[in-house]
Amino acid sequence: MVHGILELFREEHEGIRWIIMGDDDTMFFVDNLVHVLSKYDHTKYYYIGYPSEFVLSNYWFNFNQAFGGGGIILSYPLAKALVRDMDRCLRKYSDLSADLMTMACLADIGANLTPHKGFLSSHPKELVLSIHHWDVLDPIFPKKDRFQSAQHLMKAGNVDQSRLFQQTICHHRPTNWTFSVSWGYSAHIYEKVMPEVQRAECCDVLSVKGSGKADVQLRECKIDEIIA
Repeated sequence: MVHGILELFREEHEGIRWIIMGDDDTMFFVDNLVHVLSKYDHTKYYYIGYPSEFVLSNYWFNFNQAFGGGGIILSYPLAKALVRDMDRCLRKYSDLSADLMTMACLADIGANLTPHKGFLSSHPKELVLSIHHWDVLDPIFPKKDRFQSAQHLMKAGNVDQSRLFQQTICHHRPTNWTFSVSWGYSAHIYEKVMPEVQRAECCDVLSVKGSGKADVQLRECKIDEIIA
């Protein structure tokens, strides 16, 4: 991974703010990454990522390193400083794994991990930034293989990535029904008002009698629809 940064700098590129690295079996959600990175100053040193969801992996390697499977993000100035120190770094930490070597080299420069939830699909209340090991996961949709599942998931992602895997609770006041939508993944209908969870909105339900289908349109609740 450290060599990958060096190869990038051997080519001339203009206007780069961030360098994002990941494994070849990692799925990134670009719109969400852009939104998250807009909160950070790209002119400063930033090493962004998140530890492993598997505690033993953190124990075996380091609790303060970003794992490449979820993704590692470096601000351009930090990556440039790393390249200048590359030869010494590779000699000094030649016995370390790629992710741990990256952390150690960056620590020598003075950059520590800025943890951000959402890598490795690690936190349900944060924007999902990446999913790792997609090639070994069971398909998340019935009657679809992994590739078809990824395509189907991104149909929702192309509409609004910020909601992807986020649970939205929608109340339909005329019927007192509750729609629970995990965006892009699943939907449940409850014939009663459910407690608010994460996002609570109201909705209009348009259906054709006998079709077995309904169009649920989310919207903000009116004053007389707000549920205490």
